[in-house]
Amino acid sequence: MPARIQYALHRLFTTYDIGISNELNFKQNVGIDFPMFQNSTDLDLYLVVFQTAITAVYTRGNQIVLVGNPKRYGAEVITIKTGDLRPSDRNQLLLIQLATPNGDELDYSLINYEPPDFWSNQEKTRKKK
Repeated sequence: MPARIQYALHRLFTTYDIGISNELNFKQNVGIDFPMFQNSTDLDLYLVVFQTAITAVYTRGNQIVLVGNPKRYGAEVITIKTGDLRPSDRNQLLLIQLATPNGDELDYSLINYEPPDFWSNQEKTRKKK
């Protein structure tokens, strides 16, 4: 299945602000432009949600649940500081689910956990080379 069709089947998209090429590729594939801010001491996880009015966000272990009411149009961008997450296993993927208030799953995404000190670790790696 071509990538663009794959994107069209989803309501939930996840990404980190970990580089301009990643940011541009994400925005090109998802089709909306929104500001991303690189912070040297903390890393944001961006959750882009289409056709859903988000009413609550819950996190526990390696799971993040966005609760919302379906709607016919619109997009929301939610950010979560990775320093606020407490994954039970940092080596496992984060499961991000989009669900209705009744608990019906509308979409989900899996993404690697990146720690809040991502940028300082990148700088340390560059200095070692």
